[in-house]
Amino acid sequence: MKVREIIPNYRYPTVDGSCNNRIDISRGKAFRPLKRLVPVNYDDGFGTLRKSVLEEDLPLARQVSTVIQNPVPAKDAEINHMFTQWGQYIVHDLVHTPVVVTPNGDLDCNCENPSAECINLPIPEDDVQFQNGTKTCFSLPRSIPTPNSKCQFFNREQINQLSSFIDATTVYGVDDELLSDLRDPESDAGELKVNKKYTF
Repeated sequence: MKVREIIPNYRYPTVDGSCNNRIDISRGKAFRPLKRLVPVNYDDGFGTLRKSVLEEDLPLARQVSTVIQNPVPAKDAEINHMFTQWGQYIVHDLVHTPVVVTPNGDLDCNCENPSAECINLPIPEDDVQFQNGTKTCFSLPRSIPTPNSKCQFFNREQINQLSSFIDATTVYGVDDELLSDLRDPESDAGELKVNKKYTF
């Protein structure tokens, strides 16, 4: 496949990730469906949670995590807490999947009578969280449904609001309006605005 000749030679990468891949100019662009590594497997073929191979509900996610997780955290002399912080920074630069909200900006995912757009995770009765009497489930709103990359709506897909490149989205934003507000108009190097009163 040849590199497209229509791609301009920008001085900087585009803020939304478009044209960063010179073979497929929309690959990695913000506001595109996330790429699936395995085929879709919804129970109804469109959007309901999948079942086991025996057509039964899957084991409780909380139960699986507490069974396989070591209750005593292992210590590592080579890794400190900064490892986690840097990992969080990088992943928040690569992906953000928005969740369903109501017009007033929230979604009721209470444990007793949640919205249909919630997939709450029940907490087993022998779980320490349940025994403390604090909660009976972990509230979890579903991600916003979106068509696939060809604008077809055969089944529920998820969208990435960010570009999938390590491009400092967390610093520069993901649209030209925010980028324009952040950059110094007097700078030819794309520098951010600074408070010159307190610059040394």
